Amino acid sequence: MYQALYRKWRPKTFDEVVGQEHITRTLKKQVETGRLSHAYLFVGTRGTGKTTCARILAKAVNCENPQNGNPCGKCASCRAIDEGTALDIVEMDAASNSKVEDVRSLREEVIYSPASLRKRVYIIDEVHMLSNSAFNALLKIMEEPPEHLMFILATTELNKVPATILSRCQKHSFKRIETSLISDQLMKIASAEGFMLQSDAATLLGRLSEGGMRDAISLLDQCSSAGTITTDTVYDVLGLAGNREIVSALKCIKEGKTQKAIEDFNRLWSNGKDPAAFLTDLTALIRDVLLLKIAPGVSESILSSSCNVSELREFADSMEKAELIKDAGLLEKSLGIMKTDKNPKTEAELCLISLCEDVGTVKKTESVPLSCDVKHEIKQEKRLTVTDAPENSEVLSNGKADIVFTDETRKEVKEEEQRDLEDPWEQIKAIFMPGLKQSARSIFDNSRFVPEIKGNSLVLNVTDDFLYGQLNRTEITDAISSAASRVLGREISASVTKDGASNSSVHNIKELSRFPEVKFI
Repeated sequence: MYQALYRKWRPKTFDEVVGQEHITRTLKKQVETGRLSHAYLFVGTRGTGKTTCARILAKAVNCENPQNGNPCGKCASCRAIDEGTALDIVEMDAASNSKVEDVRSLREEVIYSPASLRKRVYIIDEVHMLSNSAFNALLKIMEEPPEHLMFILATTELNKVPATILSRCQKHSFKRIETSLISDQLMKIASAEGFMLQSDAATLLGRLSEGGMRDAISLLDQCSSAGTITTDTVYDVLGLAGNREIVSALKCIKEGKTQKAIEDFNRLWSNGKDPAAFLTDLTALIRDVLLLKIAPGVSESILSSSCNVSELREFADSMEKAELIKDAGLLEKSLGIMKTDKNPKTEAELCLISLCEDVGTVKKTESVPLSCDVKHEIKQEKRLTVTDAPENSEVLSNGKADIVFTDETRKEVKEEEQRDLEDPWEQIKAIFMPGLKQSARSIFDNSRFVPEIKGNSLVLNVTDDFLYGQLNRTEITDAISSAASRVLGREISASVTKDGASNSSVHNIKELSRFPEVKFI
């Protein structure tokens, strides 16, 4: 019967554990000297060796012939534990045994001496899932444990473990395993299993695992059906976009080639690529470019994408820091929407359109640092050399010439902002309306609104109580805010106003207060 690689290659001794020497060295020494704690807490992200080390420790403390702190693996105790027949080693999953009754039954068991081993060991995985009452019951056992008892708790969320439990445990923090160590281990496994694994593919699998050895081995297992595992094999099997596609997408964004970006994405989507994975890879690429932009000498080991470093530096040299930060923000927002969106493909396309259409906006804004609307700054560029500035005017400089804003020019700017918003308003509607209910869409289709831009606010003014009640809802204003932010290239907050709306609500409450049945809390 076939056994999954991550189970087959699970370490049997502390020396076989990869990347956690700071922990295994301490545990080995404690086993050798006999200075063991009655309770351990292993903390770290998934797949970093918490449960594995817990099982090894359980074997080591019961081994009849330990070798330098490691279990021998040959004695009757070690064999029984490996085969799962040792009654004194109990593994609990707190996610499915979180009730206080489960812990109370455990408390009744622990008072008995071990059946065949030296110590009775309880390994509780995902301990943070226990209820408060279950934690209290566990605390009563840990306060005065019997001589033969040992607890090994494991968790990925330390913040959810009560301080009373933490104070009674010896805590060990498992770190994410370095990509190079994971890559070396994958090459070793592939060689032993008869796989042809290329080194760059092993590095890619290491990066995709995000520091988890178990995830990396599982990914290798998934790709093992191919004759030779290359980077292209990994991308195809895992349904990811390759380096070339992600680099091409960023070039389209940088150069404003919207059509090509959409066509390339749809080709990837037709080939089975996941839209969220595509945006995630693009975010990782932009993150790496931004790191090289801010800190050119940063170590390559902290780069998360698997793209060529020379390509990353080319992007860093040709793109602005503010532009990269803005693009990363748009991508993160779209990825957040995708978690609940029923049509992630459309969301990815809208995100790409926003990224490509906004190209250069940040750089142009930086060259003309005015406090008016971005579109007006780019279109008008009213550069007047100042000799004597009129009274009640504002003088700003763009580094080449001074710009004067009088009351008259401020009025012109406001009027220009209003005209500039007319066309974008149709684009904004095209983005947010598909996500609304039919009744709300009908209102926007059949009513004429005059949107007004005020700095970073977009205001819809209505003249009807019914419309105000229908549109002044969080889900609608949030949808408009998100769409407007994409179209206008900056964070926009949308709101709905109506003259006297607030006074009307106060009046209604006062009217209701006349009735004795109505109570206000």
